[in-house]
Amino acid sequence: MSTTVTYKGSTLTTATNQTRVLETAGKYMEDDVTIVDVTAASSLQSKSVTPTESQQVVEPDSGYDGLSSVTVGMIPSNYGRITWDGSVLTVS
Repeated sequence: MSTTVTYKGSTLTTATNQTRVLETAGKYMEDDVTIVDVTAASSLQSKSVTPTESQQVVEPDSGYDGLSSVTVGMIPSNYGRITWDGSVLTVS
């Protein structure tokens, strides 16, 4: 994946799986702007979870930068049925 930086319709730089420095020091701002293509360096994990009666926090395991997807499974058949008729909550 590449990252393109444009300004007023002109391409300033394109970074593909690398870090680029825009040489702007003394021209437009005090220092150079560094753009890091983080997508190339990211290590993402896919996870699956099954609903429970308690809140769950789904986080990436050690060694991963984030989650690419989380699949939430169906409610297990041994869970009771919850119905709401507008005034009464029934668990069967």
